[in-house]
Amino acid sequence: MDPLNVTASVIAILQLSSKVVGYLTDVEDASKERAKCAVKASNLHSLLLTLRFRLKKRRTRK
Repeated sequence: MDPLNVTASVIAILQLSSKVVGYLTDVEDASKERAKCAVKASNLHSLLLTLRFRLKKRRTRK
């Protein structure tokens, strides 16, 4: 898979996960399940950010 396509996919997922985290944290009186989901989405967002930066770093080395 082309690194540019991977980067674009990661960025798209980052944008989506950011919106999901924002929604879940803004909901008042969120249930425990929503809170767990928000934590998981936040963790995914963090993981994908790390992946994005590593891909960018790798691409600039070439």
